Amino acid sequence: MTATGLELVGAEHLMTRDLASHPAPPVPEPLRVEHSDRSTDRLSLLEVSVPDSDGALAAAGRAGVTGPWAVFAGVVTAPAHRRRGIGSAVMGALAGRARDRFAADRGVLVATPDGHRLYTALGWQVVADVVTGRASVTSS
Repeated sequence: MTATGLELVGAEHLMTRDLASHPAPPVPEPLRVEHSDRSTDRLSLLEVSVPDSDGALAAAGRAGVTGPWAVFAGVVTAPAHRRRGIGSAVMGALAGRARDRFAADRGVLVATPDGHRLYTALGWQVVADVVTGRASVTSS
């Protein structure tokens, strides 16, 4: 704990990428990508999910689109489905939908150390380091 009451959580990376040529690999068979979009006056929220054959979530992700920007968040792949290209497919599906349906041309995200490997492989570039923290809880 620090004097400010904040606890260091970790170092992450602010990353960005042009969406025009973002890779969009397919999910491996027999999986399929499902889309859901919601919009307000100022923001469109895109959600992508990939259920496995039992209906459990294999992977998912979200992007908020405002103007030319797509802000990616919550990209996850279940442990049993990692290292099969599903995360890349989720990113490609989100990027393509943000670009083609909502005219976004630039993506931005904050990458964890695990996510950094995926995003770098997809051509995302680090533009700044980000330090995350949370409020410290003290017991009396």
